[in-house]
Amino acid sequence: SVIRRQLNLVYEPREIKPPKPETDIVVLRIPYYGNPTHIYAKRVTTAVAAQYPLKQVRVVYDITARISHNFTTKDKIPTELRSGVVYEATCPVCNEKYIGQTCRHLKTRINEHLSYQKRVMPSLTQPHGTA
Repeated sequence: SVIRRQLNLVYEPREIKPPKPETDIVVLRIPYYGNPTHIYAKRVTTAVAAQYPLKQVRVVYDITARISHNFTTKDKIPTELRSGVVYEATCPVCNEKYIGQTCRHLKTRINEHLSYQKRVMPSLTQPHGTA
């Protein structure tokens, strides 16, 4: 009867299950590179389970860090064709240093410096600023 079942639930001792030890979940975030990633994840989870039975590894595959992000399809711009650079030039006569910035190609600006030196070279026997 219904009453008997309810009384049995109250008066009969139940099986007391021992508490299970709590397992910690460790999140492992690895970049996804295809099948080798699955092999690596399996090896890590197996090794952790063998060494630390109270730890559980949850693998999260990170698709933002792919191999293609480590390489570029653009060619490297040669130094003399770069623009927006800061450069340092040294006077060949007095060894004074000049630091400049240009938004044009570096090669163009260097040629301007050289042409200026060729035009002014005869007067460079005097110190700068007195000519």
